[in-house]
Amino acid sequence: MDARSDNLRAALEVVVGSALVALCALLTIYARSLSWDSTRLAQSGDTILGYATWFWLAAAPAVWWVRTRLAERFSGVLPWLAAAVLLALVAPEGRFATIVALGYLGAVALEPACERLERGLGATERSSWWVFSLFVLVASASVLHRHRRFGSGAWDLGCFSHSSWLASQLEPLQSTLLHDRGVHVLGDHFYPVIFLLSPVHWLGLGAAGLLVVQALAVGAVAFPFHRFVARRTESPTLRFALVFALLFSFGFQSAVYFDFHAQTLALWPLMEAIDRLDQRRYKAMLPWLLLVWFCKESMPLYVAAFGGYMVLFDAEARRLGLAIGVAGVAGLLVTVGWLQPALLAGGPQGMIHAANYEAFGKSLPEAVLGMGKNPLRTLMLSLSPIEKRMALLTSWVGAGVLAVWRPRYLVLAVPTLVERFLSSKQQMWEMGYHYAAPLTLFLAVAAVDALPRFLEHPMRWRARLDRPVVLALSALSLCILVNAYGYRHHSNFMVWSHDYFLSAPEAASARAMVQRVPEGVSVEATNHVLAHLSDRKEARFIKAQPDSDVIAMSLGQDDWKPNRGNVRPSSYKRLIRRLIDSDTYRLAFSERLAVLFVRQDEAQPSLSAKKLPAAPPSQELLEFLK
Repeated sequence: MDARSDNLRAALEVVVGSALVALCALLTIYARSLSWDSTRLAQSGDTILGYATWFWLAAAPAVWWVRTRLAERFSGVLPWLAAAVLLALVAPEGRFATIVALGYLGAVALEPACERLERGLGATERSSWWVFSLFVLVASASVLHRHRRFGSGAWDLGCFSHSSWLASQLEPLQSTLLHDRGVHVLGDHFYPVIFLLSPVHWLGLGAAGLLVVQALAVGAVAFPFHRFVARRTESPTLRFALVFALLFSFGFQSAVYFDFHAQTLALWPLMEAIDRLDQRRYKAMLPWLLLVWFCKESMPLYVAAFGGYMVLFDAEARRLGLAIGVAGVAGLLVTVGWLQPALLAGGPQGMIHAANYEAFGKSLPEAVLGMGKNPLRTLMLSLSPIEKRMALLTSWVGAGVLAVWRPRYLVLAVPTLVERFLSSKQQMWEMGYHYAAPLTLFLAVAAVDALPRFLEHPMRWRARLDRPVVLALSALSLCILVNAYGYRHHSNFMVWSHDYFLSAPEAASARAMVQRVPEGVSVEATNHVLAHLSDRKEARFIKAQPDSDVIAMSLGQDDWKPNRGNVRPSSYKRLIRRLIDSDTYRLAFSERLAVLFVRQDEAQPSLSAKKLPAAPPSQELLEFLK
C-alpha cells in the first residue's frame, strides 16, 4: 500500500510539475512579443491555454527525469514553480521568475550529461583562454559583419575613429564630426585613453580595427575574473560557466556590438583593479584605477567607489580608501566643472553630455540635494518606469543572481546605478548600448563572492545546488534564457542581421564607393558611410550646402543626424539633382544606390578627373530621382 501511494504521489507530482513547467516555458517564450505596460494574463491568456496541452505533454518526460534526480525534494520545488507562473501572469517582470525556474530545472536534468565536460575541463587550467578566444571570435565576427553591412554609425564608432585618428597624428583635437565647426574631443567626453589607440591607425586598420580592439579588451576581462572565481571554487566546470556567463551576458554583448566607446575599454582595468582589491594588493591596484580614470569623465566616481569599499570593509586601509575616495570625487568635479568647460570655451557647443537629472534639480548640486532630501522618492524613481526594472533584472538574473547572498561588492556599482537609473536620459536605462556593462560586471563579481556563503546555507530546497556542476549549468542556462527571452529583443550575438543593414549587393557597392575616396581629403557622408570614412582630419555629416572635397551617400538606408534623428533618403533628392547639375562637383561613382561626388579641383591630384573620372548615374539612382 505504501508503494502504491508513493507511486501515486510521484505521478501526481509529475503531472502538476509538467503543467507548471509547460506554463513557465510558454510564458517565457511569449514574453518578448508582449507589451511591458499590461499584464501577461490580459495579453496572452488564450494563447497560453491553447498551447499548454502540447507543452504539458512535451514537458512530462523531462519532469519525470528531474523528479528522479530530486527524489523527495521535488515536491518542495512545486510551490516555487507555481509562484513563478503566477508572477509571470500578473506582471511583465515575472518572466524572470519563470526563467530562473527553467534554468534550475534544466540544470538538474542535464547534470549527468555534463560529466564528460567536467572531466575535460578538469584536465586543463586554460578555461579562461577558451572563453576569451570564443568571445573574441564571436564578437569580432558579429561586429565586423555589422560594420561591413553598414550597420555601424558615425555616432559612436565614427566619432571615436575620428578622435583617435587625430590623436594618432598629433593633430589638434578638434572634431568636425561632433560639430562641423569643430569641437574639442576631450571637452565633449574626457577620455585620454584614445591616445593608446594610436597604433590602430598607424597600421591603417581604421574603424574595423577599433571594433576588434574593443572585442579583445572586453574579452580580456576573462583573465582577472577567472582568478577571482578560482579563489572561491575549485571546480573547473563552475569556473568556466561563470566566466562564460559574464562575457556572453546581455550587457557585455551590447557593449561590443553597439559601435565603439571608450567606457567599454574600462571593463578590463576595472576587473583587474577588483582582483587586486580582493587580494588587498592596493599598490598594484592603483595603476589600473588610473587607466579606468582616463576612459571617461565620470570614471573618477567609479574610482572613488573603490575607496568607499576599502573604508567600509578594510579597517587597516581606511586612510588609503578615504584618500582614493576624495581623489575620485575631486577628479570628477575638476574634470566636469573646470577642465571640460575650459576646453569647450569659445566653441560652437557646450557640454551636451553633461549629467541630466531634471527630476531632482536643474544643476548637478541641486540634483544631489534633491536626491538626499527625499530618499524614498529617489528609490522609487530609480525603479520607474518599467524600462529601468527590466534592465536591472536582465543584468541581475543573467549574470549575478546570487549577488544578494553577499552584496558587499555592489558598493562599487553605486556610481553606475546613480548615473544610469536616476538620469533623465532614457538611453541610459536601455540594455542596447554600452551603459549596461559595468553594472553587469559588478553583479557578476558580487555573485561569485557570495558562492562560499551560498553553499554553506542550510536551506532545504536548494536541492543539488551544492553540486558545482548544477550551479555551472544553472549559470549557463540563465545566461542563455535571459539573452533570448529576458529583454524586449534578443541579445546582439543571437541576431545576425537587422532591418537597418544594407542588403548584400548594396553593401558591396557602398564598400566599393568607400574604397574610391582618397586619403586626406575632407568628407561629408551619410551616417553609416561616415563610420567608414572618419579616419581623417575633416569628416562631417552632410550639410545643406556641402563644401567638402568628397560627398558620399548610401541611399539604400535611412540617414541619421545629431539633433535631428532619422532622415529618409528621399530628403536628398533635391540635393543630388543640384550636385549633378553643379559645376563644382562631378558624379565620380554611382552603383546601385551608392553615390559619390567629388569636387572639381584639378589642383589636387587625388581629386583630378584622371584619378576619379566622371561616372554615369546608375539605373537605380535614376529611378530614385524620379
